[in-house]
Amino acid sequence: MHHTSFTQIQMMQRCGEQYRRRYPGGEKLPPAAAMVVGMAPDRVASKNLKAKIDGAMLLTADESEEAGRTEARNIIVTEGLWLSQEERKEGEKKVADNAVARAGKMARAHTTSLLPVIQPTHVQREWAVVVPAYDTTLIGVIDVQEGARSVRDLKCSKRAPTKYAAENSDQLTAYALAALTLDGMIPEELILDVLTDGTKGVHVHKRIATRDRDDLQSFYRRLERHIEAVEKGVFVPTSQDNWQCSLRWCGYAPTCPYFRGHKVLGTGVEL
Repeated sequence: MHHTSFTQIQMMQRCGEQYRRRYPGGEKLPPAAAMVVGMAPDRVASKNLKAKIDGAMLLTADESEEAGRTEARNIIVTEGLWLSQEERKEGEKKVADNAVARAGKMARAHTTSLLPVIQPTHVQREWAVVVPAYDTTLIGVIDVQEGARSVRDLKCSKRAPTKYAAENSDQLTAYALAALTLDGMIPEELILDVLTDGTKGVHVHKRIATRDRDDLQSFYRRLERHIEAVEKGVFVPTSQDNWQCSLRWCGYAPTCPYFRGHKVLGTGVEL
C-alpha cells in the first residue's frame, strides 16, 4: 500500500514541481532557519507534555530554553541549513546563531505559557487513514490531543496568525479526520497555538475552530484528487506571481525551469 502525508499534500498544492523534485525525485533540501525554529521548540514541548502525562518531572523555563537551543543546534549539525540569497550575505553562522536563540526563546515561552494550561492525553500520536479506492494511506502525527475535547497544533512564526487561521487550516482538518478514525468522534475544538517572537519578546496566540463531517468529506475529496494527480504524474508548477516562487523562499528556484527569474528570448537564449 502507498503512503502520503499532509506535508506532501501541502507541498503539492504550493507547487507541483517542488513536490515532484522532493518526493518522486528524492531531492531533499536542508531545513531553512524558520523550519529549525519550528522543529526544535516542538520537540521540547513534546518532551514536557509527555512528562506531564506520566507525572514525571517537567523542564523548568531555563531548562526548556537550553533544550530548545540544543535541539536547534542538533538539527543544523545533522541536517544542515538552507540559506536564501539574503542569508548567504549575512553568513551561515549568524543565521544559525539567530535560529538557535529564537528556538530557545520559543521553547521557554511554551513552558511558561502553554504547558500549564494544556491537559494532554496523547502527544505525538501517530495515525493512518486508509483510502481504499486508491490503495493509499494518509499518515501523520497529531501534536497534542486532550481527549475528545481538543486537538492542538503548535506553530512558531514571526507573524501573528490571522483571525481565521484555525478555521482555514487544512492540517487541523486532517487531524480531525484522524481523531474520528482513531476515536470514533470529531474533537470538540481544534486549537492552533502560535508563538511569535518580536522586539518585545515572545507572544502566544490561540485560534480555535471546529469541524463537522461535511468539512472532513471536502478534505477527503481533495485527498483523492491529490492521489490521482500523483499516480498520473501530473505536477503543475505554481503561478509565477506566487510570492513563494522566489530565491528567498524556494531552494529549488535556482535550478527550476519554471522559475520566473529565468527569462528566455524567442531564440532560446537565456538571460
